Amino acid sequence: SGSIGQKELDEFFSEIYHVWKAGANVDIVEFDTCIQNQYHYKGKTPAAVSGRGGTDFYPFVEYFNSNRGKYSLGICFTDGYASLYDLHPCGKFCWVITSDGAQEAEYPGYKICIPKIVE
Repeated sequence: SGSIGQKELDEFFSEIYHVWKAGANVDIVEFDTCIQNQYHYKGKTPAAVSGRGGTDFYPFVEYFNSNRGKYSLGICFTDGYASLYDLHPCGKFCWVITSDGAQEAEYPGYKICIPKIVE
């Protein structure tokens, strides 16, 4: 979304890299109000990320639900600043919230909050 800056993207791709390095197959689905781009992650941070408009989680959750046979886990990296109304992920689903994101919100599924770094 437009509220995600370079710091948050760096946090996301640091986490994604470690998941990939541990041996997971990772597909990236970039979205804002709709699915913008999809690709298989190969250990490199992309030069650019598609979208960057407002955020609607519904298209991503629906993408996951309709492809749940392909994935053992869905992970949404977000700052959480969008409506969570009427989201029903099927299967295992995790929300990873940025250090400056809406960490206090209730998300459907598991929630992991990236800790704030005290400098």
